[in-house]
Amino acid sequence: MRVFSYQKLSEPQRERLRKMSGVEHAAFLNGVEPDDDPPLEFLNASICFGNPPAEWLLHSSQLKWIQLISVGFGEYLPLKELIHDKGLTITNLKGFFKVPVAESILCGILTLYRQLNHLVHLQSEKEWAGDDLRESLRTLKGNNVVLIGRGSINQQLIEYLAPFQCKLNLFGSDYNESDLNQALKQADILICAAPATPHTNNLLDQNRLALLPKEAIFLNFGRSNIVDTPNLIKMLDTEKLSGAVLDVTDDEPLHDDDPLWTTRNLVLTQHTSGGMPEEIYKKLDFFDQNLQRFRRGEEMINKINLQKGY
Repeated sequence: MRVFSYQKLSEPQRERLRKMSGVEHAAFLNGVEPDDDPPLEFLNASICFGNPPAEWLLHSSQLKWIQLISVGFGEYLPLKELIHDKGLTITNLKGFFKVPVAESILCGILTLYRQLNHLVHLQSEKEWAGDDLRESLRTLKGNNVVLIGRGSINQQLIEYLAPFQCKLNLFGSDYNESDLNQALKQADILICAAPATPHTNNLLDQNRLALLPKEAIFLNFGRSNIVDTPNLIKMLDTEKLSGAVLDVTDDEPLHDDDPLWTTRNLVLTQHTSGGMPEEIYKKLDFFDQNLQRFRRGEEMINKINLQKGY
């Protein structure tokens, strides 16, 4: 089988891919390919490892399977009918990042509660606040936490929150609007780890964000489509919301003049929350496991349903 890697790989990582059983030929991203003009190596491949531009799929007739290197796949949803007609299988990395992302969320909560972001800034300015800060520091124990998304990240986070004896409200795609709105009114912490789907688009609009107490904090480690970002910025800057941590933003990377850079009490983790040691090798191992299933005609791990959006 011919494989095209859209994931940038080092030479040892390329060799790992080449040695997988069933790989007859492997071609690799060189980093200068335009989004609307796929290279011949991609057009000749039956398998892609990585997230190729959605536009490339319009030109491909040989491709049978894409192993994404992400959980999210929103860029492919507009082509769901084409993908179905081509008989193209797409698998993602659902569950792959649950430990590092859940740890990053917990870190984000404690960063805001213990004002570590403020203390780092004071350190850079060589300014000592000390005792003046102590009474403004908060503790996590016993807080009301609202979690949006029933997937592996929030399930892992629930385990991490257990020692803090928090009161948890978990909402999935079948959420009841009245129940969610009531939970938001009492939330100390709102956490989103939901995928980008038509059902999550603008779920946290201006009206729903306004339900949060001004002491609440918001953490988004899902997709940026869920939240009204301009209104979130306004709420933070006018102290109608205590703080926020965003791992995902509408533009990545942010432009130099993006207001998120200077928003009050906002921590930007720059879509790094899934990072871990040997991350690419672990992705290759997962790909190899699914490749052998593909060769044997077995059920693929994490096969996504574009019609459902997950």
